[in-house]
Amino acid sequence: MRFPKSILPRLLRHLAVLGLLFWLSQGAGTLFAQVDCSGRLNDARNDYQAGKLIDVIEKLSPCLKNKSSYTTSQERIQALRLVALAHLFRDEDVSAKHWMEEIFKENPLYEIDPEAESEEYVALFNSFLVQPRISLGINLGLTNPIFVVSRRYTVGNELNPTANYGLTQGFIGGVQSDIYLAKRLYFSPGISVSNRKIRINDQAFDFTQLTYQESQTLIHAPVAMKYEFARRQFIPFIKAGISADLIVRARADLERTFPGTPTPPLTTELVVKKQRNLANLTPWAALGAGYRIGTGKLEVQVGFRPSFNNLTRAANRYAYDDLMFKFYYVQDDLIIHHLDIQIAYSQTFYRIIPVKSKR
Repeated sequence: MRFPKSILPRLLRHLAVLGLLFWLSQGAGTLFAQVDCSGRLNDARNDYQAGKLIDVIEKLSPCLKNKSSYTTSQERIQALRLVALAHLFRDEDVSAKHWMEEIFKENPLYEIDPEAESEEYVALFNSFLVQPRISLGINLGLTNPIFVVSRRYTVGNELNPTANYGLTQGFIGGVQSDIYLAKRLYFSPGISVSNRKIRINDQAFDFTQLTYQESQTLIHAPVAMKYEFARRQFIPFIKAGISADLIVRARADLERTFPGTPTPPLTTELVVKKQRNLANLTPWAALGAGYRIGTGKLEVQVGFRPSFNNLTRAANRYAYDDLMFKFYYVQDDLIIHHLDIQIAYSQTFYRIIPVKSKR
């Protein structure tokens, strides 16, 4: 369908004006609703003090249907409390429990001062049990390898091995969870990724030097039991369990130099995964503390993963001829432990359970 040229510009202008009016009406409606609900909250406080319970319910119930009616969560909780109290003192227990449950949905950590509240409201508060269901979070930190050479192999003098090992700090990070089991007790599975580097300087036959640097990427799947010592703002905890570790990448850079000779250095890059025992199962333990931020939690923990597994796969120790005959190097038997320092942030999701009232 084609419009005459004189009609189309006017039609577009009318549509633009209508759209602008609609947008303004929505924004103004929201603004007025917010101002009105805040004003109604103040009026409802006066009505409650005057015993006008039905007026409290009629003024606040429409505002509570929309969470955005109040500018702050605290203001919404104050309105919910007044409506719950109004129903409570009208002997409308079912409605009172409904609005108390809404308070816990708004803030699962909602607390009251029993000395400042009425006996009926304290009983209503105690008619619900709020438990953490699961916490989900992310963590990031440093992993510090600690190596033990259980047996040395060398192309030179076995009685006087010359290889010097140096392990550098790596990064570790991933996701974590705490699944509620019982009071202060959690099941804590997770998954993380880390990297580490093995540096080796070796001298063979008194005329050549080797620099060996291996970079590894690992995936960890720790599974632990977690116990919290307190449920306040500051929360110390311990964890104990196991960690399944898997090497997914192992690449080595080698350089052989011949000091004092005109011989040029030899360099190469090797994928050495087949010389490594890729899978490892280790015990794992951690100490830490958390700080509660609303329904979130900031944690710092120090964990230790001792290994009992030889990093070198003995069957493939001599798998690379160039490694032995050009670079004069044979893989030693290595055991690597890890000390991890991590910072984590998690968000806790709660369940609200109605219980028998203590009234």
